[in-house]
Amino acid sequence: MLARVRSNLAFRDLLLGAMAGEPRSAALLESAFAVRYGFRYAALFPYARSALRTLLEALGWRGQEVLCPAYICAEVPYSVTLSGNRVAFVDSTADHFLPGAREWRAAATGQSVMAIFTPLFGYPVDRQGESAVRDAAPNAFILYDEAQSYGVSDRGGLQARDADGVLFSLGLGKMVTALSGGMLLLRDPVLHRRVCELRNSRGVPSSLGHKMRLAATGAMTWLGFREPALSIIDFLGRYLHLVPTQPEEWLPADPPYAPLDSKVLPSDFQARVGCSQFARLDAFLQARRDVGRYYDERLLEQGFRTFETTAVPTWPRYPLAVADRATVITGFRKEGIQTSMFLPYSSADLPAYRRIARACPNATLWGQSMINLPNWYGIKPTAVKRVVDALVRLRERCPESVAWPEFANR
Repeated sequence: MLARVRSNLAFRDLLLGAMAGEPRSAALLESAFAVRYGFRYAALFPYARSALRTLLEALGWRGQEVLCPAYICAEVPYSVTLSGNRVAFVDSTADHFLPGAREWRAAATGQSVMAIFTPLFGYPVDRQGESAVRDAAPNAFILYDEAQSYGVSDRGGLQARDADGVLFSLGLGKMVTALSGGMLLLRDPVLHRRVCELRNSRGVPSSLGHKMRLAATGAMTWLGFREPALSIIDFLGRYLHLVPTQPEEWLPADPPYAPLDSKVLPSDFQARVGCSQFARLDAFLQARRDVGRYYDERLLEQGFRTFETTAVPTWPRYPLAVADRATVITGFRKEGIQTSMFLPYSSADLPAYRRIARACPNATLWGQSMINLPNWYGIKPTAVKRVVDALVRLRERCPESVAWPEFANR
């Protein structure tokens, strides 16, 4: 079976991490991120979500309004809520899953202290949204959430070039992994010092048991998306319901929570894994862009609609909007192809926010219609072609299922 996603992690990364080496590996990884993305300071955290929560607390905010897209990973608004602040969701546009400048302008107020811009699936955001936020709240902190996207650019260069901070994830499914972790880049030395002081005062060192569990999880993840384990896991989900297969099973927990190990500081072992991965980032990015370009070109040639973009995305996942997601996923599975439901929800519709968030109808509908086509480092061109060919055959059998969602044409 063709996997929907695969971690970039290789066994050599685990071996290099386990070897005795540079004791300041965390500092080296922080420096590598800061230099590559043009920031003076960086801080490594147990999770990206814990980095965001610590940032908000270091800024001294309580009860303040933080803007973030509604179509976003729940960990982002959950971190805002756990920090004691309140989320104001920004709707997507009617023809793209990202908010546009108009949506940011409608959401921003004089009380907005932060705006979180998220180039989801590696697609560049509308940077006029930054201007719209600045017009309403001149002192707002601009944070780019590049948890997946890693260095999204437009014609002017890195999109986060004027941002106050950037957030990356180092989880197992991300562009670069340290088995777990998050990286926060900042420009302000005083704020960086506060963030690090909070992180260090609350954190606890990683135990040998914790390191071994992470290493085992990494190894199992590597095995789980390869045959025969892949087909076995798919069987366990489809027929025995032992792993999530339905969109409802992917919904985040309610209420917001922090992982049990969210205070365990990343070890030198993890940082060495991260350094090994980061050294190959250009190869990871190039491979995913090549696959994304192929999907874009072939789908357009075949008459499918794809998402418009002002620059080449980084495509950590390749998103496709369809009218009947369940039918499409089932159709792919019959051909031995997994497809992913990375975000089968709008955060504004989650139980924690349903009663207090303003309606974000476009984000709701995108959450119900998006799938992700297989795209990972090492996927073969023949496999990518097989995905498009399967989609064409599915359209021949059931054209209405793969049509572009109607709401996007309003």
